[in-house]
Amino acid sequence: MEATGYSKADMEGKTLYEAVPPEFARMVEPNMRAALAGKYFTAELPWAGDSYYLYSYVPIKNQDGKIVMAMILAQNITERKRVELALRESEKRFRNLMQQSPIGIQVFAPDGLLIEVNRAWETMWGIGRCRW
Repeated sequence: MEATGYSKADMEGKTLYEAVPPEFARMVEPNMRAALAGKYFTAELPWAGDSYYLYSYVPIKNQDGKIVMAMILAQNITERKRVELALRESEKRFRNLMQQSPIGIQVFAPDGLLIEVNRAWETMWGIGRCRW
């Protein structure tokens, strides 16, 4: 119950709005309603400042197959989100450096196929903008 600060015992037998902070309840209520309608899905949502959680919404059925409740499974993905952002920033810097380089650059795949060239390479070989 890291996302809310409540223990399992604090949450059992309570409604969504009784079990978690109101701002969290408002954020997940539409997804809970969808789970209660029989949909299983996941959603990434920010929580508590710069934290991110991956929430899985699971409809729970009784022995007759009737949906009787919905469950939220939460996984803290804050570090993953930070790594994804750092990777996007690194990729952006790489692309800018590559395209701005006065030296002709070719990028090849491990199998030897040409993936990309920069503007200097195109100028050097007299080839216009191409999609590789």
